[in-house]
Parts: sequence; structure tokens; C-alpha cells
Amino acid sequence: MILINFLSAVSGGSVTYLTNIIPKLINLDKEACFLFLITESQFNKIVYDKRSNDFNLNSFIIVNNKYAGQKRFLLEKKIVQWIKEKSIKKVFTPYQVGKLYKGVQNIFMIRNMEPFLFNKYNYDLKNRVRNHLLKLASKSTLKKADKVIAVSHYSEDYLFGDLKLEEGKVKTIYHGRDVSFTSTIDNDIDFEILKSLNLESKSYLFTAGSLLPYRRLEDILEAFSNINKGTLKLVVAGDGNDNKYKRLINKTIQKHNLESSVILLGHIDKNFIQCLYRHSLIFIAATEIEACPNIAIESLSSGCAILSSDTMPLKEIYKDGAVYFNKRDLKMLSQKMENLLKDEKTREIISKKALVNAEYFSWDKCAKKTYKYLTKN
Repeated sequence: MILINFLSAVSGGSVTYLTNIIPKLINLDKEACFLFLITESQFNKIVYDKRSNDFNLNSFIIVNNKYAGQKRFLLEKKIVQWIKEKSIKKVFTPYQVGKLYKGVQNIFMIRNMEPFLFNKYNYDLKNRVRNHLLKLASKSTLKKADKVIAVSHYSEDYLFGDLKLEEGKVKTIYHGRDVSFTSTIDNDIDFEILKSLNLESKSYLFTAGSLLPYRRLEDILEAFSNINKGTLKLVVAGDGNDNKYKRLINKTIQKHNLESSVILLGHIDKNFIQCLYRHSLIFIAATEIEACPNIAIESLSSGCAILSSDTMPLKEIYKDGAVYFNKRDLKMLSQKMENLLKDEKTREIISKKALVNAEYFSWDKCAKKTYKYLTKN
């Protein structure tokens, strides 16, 4: 029996992973060797026909949503008890921090590169302390783990090069793509969304992701200010909790008088972001720290004309489905923006290549590789 502990999957990409991988693993798990440990709210997010006979509730341990302090301590004691009672041989935690249990094989996943590289960036004190603590915990967990799943070859290389893990201990398995991100236009719904944002199709540049220092939104703003002619918009989807970085973004907008040209949407619903991807003139990715970024796979799946920094793993994910600029080279970024805006044919070529490359990322493929890796001796 293999216990998959999803209790750390509380936001962002980790929830995306949970909601997509569990139904696929259930479908593959004919011998009922998986036991999923999740909270009530996580269980409710799983997109699956829960009325189906194939959806075996005996495959789940569902716990209350909040465990902190003494309650979390009691839960850990309960997990140790379940491991003994249910003859658990392996525990897979799809994160890089977690408890290692005695008498079982402990398998983890490296899915967040930020804590390992955050020192290169200007975070506020709260986030600097958070990342420092997460770095210490991540290194300790990953070094002690029996096996580790990497979500890109870039993160795999970090495990070998910086953490000195043995090759036989690591397996790279890419995340899949959400098939609801598509280049297919829904005229009625898309028109209403764009209208609500005071946008027209193909009248804006688009970028997305958490507003954190490693995302380098300030570079996009600086480059955009060099080509902005007053009618073109830059739309930004995503929010963050680093107040120092937010102040930098606002100051950059004010410095270049971009208040009427830049639309900061913050966190938006999924159907809005899907529409914004497929109707954008160009999608821009300037981020410098990623493991297997959702924005990369989503922009491929949406058939965007992608302009990306030349950092890894963006080049690993995009391959020939993007035009690249040297990171932090604002002159080159401005020039590439301007060239792509003028060259519709190149945008169409990149868009077609993006759709082809998106096919490589599949939750079915991810689930099969994960199943095989977890169940092999």
C-alpha cells in the first residue's frame, strides 16, 4: 500500500496537480494500492464523477480542513498509526518539505525553486525569512528522502549539482496541461469578458503569474514603456504578498506614466485568464525562477505568440514555440516586442509551434509515469 499525502497542497500549482493527478491515478490503480490523504476542501475540488462505482471512497482518508499547533501534532500521530494499520510501504508527498516516516520509503517532489535562489532578489523581510526557512527545510527533506520526483530537467540538475543527490534517487516527470486552456475562441463568452475589461481582441500584450521579485515584471514594464504608443495595453494577471515588490511595480508604472496603459488585474477567475491568453497579441514571460511553470504550459496550450526570457526551464518547456530575449536585456526585450507586433506572420508561426509543443504535456502521461515510479520496487 502506498500513501499519497496531499495535505501540503493548499494553493496554486500544488492544487492544480492534486485535482488533475488523483482521478488519473485512480483510473490506473486497478489493484487499489493507493491511499490518498486529503482535506475535505481538497476532496471537493477533484474533477471526477464521484457517483461512479470506480470512485472508491475507501481510497481516501479525508480529514478536517485545518490542522495547526496541537491538532497538527495529533494528526501526525494518527498518520503513523495509519501507516502501521494499513501496512503502508511507501509515503509520497508531492512537495519538497514534509515529515519523513520510519519504516517506509519516503518519496518527495521538488516543485518550487524560489527558496533555493531567492537571495538574488530584493524581497521584503517577511518573504525573505519565509524563503530562508523553506530553503533549510527543503534541503533537509530532499537529502533525507529515499526518492525524489523532479518536475523538469532544470530542477533535476539542481538536485544533482547543488544538493549532490545520487542519480538513481531522482526521476523527472513533467506536469500535464489543463485541456480547458485552448486556442479555440468562444465568441459570445470571450466577447463579454473582453468587453468587461475594456479590451478588444488582439489589442494588448499579456503576462501572468505571482507578483514576486523573480518574475521581473519591472523589466516588462520598462521595455513596454519604450514601445508604448498610447493605444496598446499591457495586461497583468496575478497577485502577490510581497509589499516591497508591489511598491516597485507601482513606482515603475508612475515613472513612465503608464497608468492608462497597464491593467493590473490581480487574481482573476480561470475563464478570464483563458480568454486573455488566446486573445493576446503577445504573451511575455520574463520570470527567472521556475520548476515547471503553469504559465508556460498554459500559454503553449492557448496558442500564444510567446516572447520569453532565455532562462531555464522556460527554454526547456517552450523549445521552438517562443521567441527569446536575453534576460534583463531591456533593449533587446523592447526590440523583440516591437518586431513581433509588426510581424503577424512570425506571430502565427510561433503560435502554431506552441500548440504542437503543448501536446507533449499530458496529465495522462504524467499519471502513468508517476504510477510506474511509485509502484516499482
